[in-house]
Amino acid sequence: MQRKIRPGFLSSLILALVSAPALALLAGCSTGESASPIGLPARPGSVSFRVAVDPASPFASIAKSGDISVSGSDMATLTAPLSIGATSVTGEVRGIPTGTLRSIRANVYDSAGTVRYSGSATVAIFPDSTLAVPLVLARITGAVTISGSISESDSGAATSTPLSPIVRVTVGAQASAVHGAVLDLDSKSVWLSAKANASQSDIDLVFLFYGNAFHLDNAVAAKAAGLANSINLVASYDVTLIQNIDLVKTAAMPADQESAKRIFTDGVKLQGSTIQPGDLLIVESTGGALHLVKVSSFTGTDKVGDAVLDISPLTIP
Repeated sequence: MQRKIRPGFLSSLILALVSAPALALLAGCSTGESASPIGLPARPGSVSFRVAVDPASPFASIAKSGDISVSGSDMATLTAPLSIGATSVTGEVRGIPTGTLRSIRANVYDSAGTVRYSGSATVAIFPDSTLAVPLVLARITGAVTISGSISESDSGAATSTPLSPIVRVTVGAQASAVHGAVLDLDSKSVWLSAKANASQSDIDLVFLFYGNAFHLDNAVAAKAAGLANSINLVASYDVTLIQNIDLVKTAAMPADQESAKRIFTDGVKLQGSTIQPGDLLIVESTGGALHLVKVSSFTGTDKVGDAVLDISPLTIP
């Protein structure tokens, strides 16, 4: 239901922290102002936004930019950026005409420009009055309630899909010709030489030794390493066939498939990485599926070595 404010002179909107389980949108006049003379229009108001942020919350790592807007059928939409700081989010919209059905919306975006948090409220704004209106920012991929600080909570029972059983494969870096073994995650297959050349468009990861370290690289990064380090097989890959897939490193084993997917979505995308036993990677295959890859162990030194990989596909959409 629309909330109305009695007539008067100067109106403003203030988005402030309160003790209720949501933010409050406060609409009201500034102190020290007198009523508008008869026949003269009221001065425009403003919206100011300020929220405290817990640096340890997921919001702090997800939120990269934001904006706040005010719109209505009898006015042009006014938008201003939000400033995302380490401990607070602030912003202000000025020059808002008084009137009914003023829609206030705040959006917060991630590094890819995707809306991750959003909230709105509708008020009737009249001068010389103040009204508190609840406004809750909701996390688009979950739920978050803002009440003085950012806290994460689920609106219902959380979905948890156990990790799939692992498939263990062994890949090896060949000694004789400084080749690399390749891995197709979708089929859990390891290929060498002729098979790798014949199926380049399906290559997900290449196990290589260069720069005094073992690597798992996608085919594009492996070709670049091949050209730079005279690695025969990967240097000959066809750039029109190989694919530049992404992988994300994670420090801890995800609790379930949903956690693994969130880690990949929010993580830093890599095209290759040096590896050590115990390393965990979440890799998007050439077939578009996500796979959790754990480096269980590897043996050997220099160009002679075998890596044992535990692969667990993510089956959730």
